[in-house]
Amino acid sequence: MASEDAEKEAVRVAVKEILSEEDMDVVTEGMVRKKAAERAGVEVSAPWFKGFVKQLIQEFVSARQDKSKRGEEEEEEEKGDENAGSQESSKAMLAEGEDEIICQLSGKRNVSVQNFRGKALVSIREYYEKDGKTLPSSKAGISLTIDQWEALKKELPAIRQAIESLQ
Repeated sequence: MASEDAEKEAVRVAVKEILSEEDMDVVTEGMVRKKAAERAGVEVSAPWFKGFVKQLIQEFVSARQDKSKRGEEEEEEEKGDENAGSQESSKAMLAEGEDEIICQLSGKRNVSVQNFRGKALVSIREYYEKDGKTLPSSKAGISLTIDQWEALKKELPAIRQAIESLQ
């Protein structure tokens, strides 16, 4: 157990270094895993490895987005620009076809972000468990491009108002 803790710490340091050095628009999760295994001297086949690296990447991207968002808010206040925004860098971290589950809406229905043919998509669909992994089901769902997602977010107050009027 102590050996696994030491390995995890070595992987944590390696992933942080790799993400700080790499171009976030080019690097993929698989590339980070491979480089982290080499730097930390850890077997890629270790049962905890893939999930642990994914978690570290998500934490890094989330912290970077929070930092970026705070910087943008300060910039917007200074400039008075209400239309400022930035493209999310997390889409580059997802390998083609991989889903990053963001939240669970109900039992098996989740919201995820995925990279499909080089485009970031926000998807709402049902998932199932297989061999300890959460995988998207074949049931229909919806995937929104970033532009569609932004349009939906903009209309949330109107949607809330319509829901309240029905209740």
